[in-house]
Amino acid sequence: MAELGYRYSNSKLKQLAGAMAYEMKATPRKLERSRAKSSTPEKVTGYFKKLEEVLKQHNLLEKPQHIYNLDENGLQTDHRPYNVVANSNSKCQAITSPRSSTTTLIGCVNALRQLLPPFFVFKGKRFNPDLMKGSSVGAKGVMSDSGWSNAAIFQQYLEEHFLPNARPCPEDKQPIILIYDEHSSHKSPKLINWARERGLILFVLPARISHLLQPLDVAVFGSSKNNYYSECSSFMSRCIGQIITRYELCSIACKAYTRAMSPSNIQSAFRKTGIVPIDPTVVSLEK
Repeated sequence: MAELGYRYSNSKLKQLAGAMAYEMKATPRKLERSRAKSSTPEKVTGYFKKLEEVLKQHNLLEKPQHIYNLDENGLQTDHRPYNVVANSNSKCQAITSPRSSTTTLIGCVNALRQLLPPFFVFKGKRFNPDLMKGSSVGAKGVMSDSGWSNAAIFQQYLEEHFLPNARPCPEDKQPIILIYDEHSSHKSPKLINWARERGLILFVLPARISHLLQPLDVAVFGSSKNNYYSECSSFMSRCIGQIITRYELCSIACKAYTRAMSPSNIQSAFRKTGIVPIDPTVVSLEK
């Protein structure tokens, strides 16, 4: 347009870009500034080099059944209503439940496309079995003061939930690698020594770039959250006049978790993050 004599100002260009994004229904993914600054080629290259070195050292390159990824997801009883068809002249509203304390869901899968039962961390002091009403087979739950995981709960998860599911035969001495996001409460000398004695390799992802390297973050938990919102909406439609409390949350979350953790989604997650097969080129310079 400038060559034709119709120069655009910066403000006009922004208006055009906004109109174009609206027409294309473009919705950018939110990315924290700290994550964007941490996503450097050097850090990603170093991560893949170390990962491949560890997988070779413990004879894990051809053993996807022993390569696990763990991630946490905070859940609330309120939910984001899904899109609906309605009269353009009317105000469309959806009833949701009041906001509550956070409940943490710890999910875990391996590169052979197998998922472990979900593990819940509820806020409170005393555990009530009713919190697990309608849960998936094998699901477990514990309490914490905040509803978030901490070092003690993480070790309890590994000892009572992860290892019994990932290694049902205690005599099996094949090392297992667990890849998970950086979190200060999940690292301690005591935990590292405990894991080493049991042939469990705790492989921590580089800080603030899990949006590129964390399998569950890249290809699974996004759809899991959408499925959770959908299940919440279905509950509200079925049980008119009721609200979702933390006693219904586990049942709803388990259904969403199972739907999102399909074998194809899990396989895609490990492939998109270059873990199985090992492939550093999946994280392009553009990313």
